[in-house]
Amino acid sequence: LDVVCVARMDLLIGIDASGSMGLSGWKAQRTALLQLVNRMALSKASGIQLGVLKFAYKITVLSQLTDDKKKLISAITKTKFDRWTTNIGGAFRSMKGMLQFGRRDAPSICMLWTDGR
Repeated sequence: LDVVCVARMDLLIGIDASGSMGLSGWKAQRTALLQLVNRMALSKASGIQLGVLKFAYKITVLSQLTDDKKKLISAITKTKFDRWTTNIGGAFRSMKGMLQFGRRDAPSICMLWTDGR
């Protein structure tokens, strides 16, 4: 089954790079995110704009909201595992700032992927 998400939205995803994820958990999370990006119909005009950040102690914006799939895949693929504490509050504050560049006529959604530790 080849399912593609074509919804019109501005979606921000934060991935957990804290030490509790472990290297195998980090790699699994990154792989899942790359698979998700490949199933999205990215389009500023009519589909999804995606922004991605990683969070541990430090917050790193991998990509502001964009419909550039190649840029997203490159940024996600190149990012490294941080192994620090989990700064969920910082991730949400950063996402709030990132949404300032969103579309007024599209729903804004923030999602954090974390092990909760």
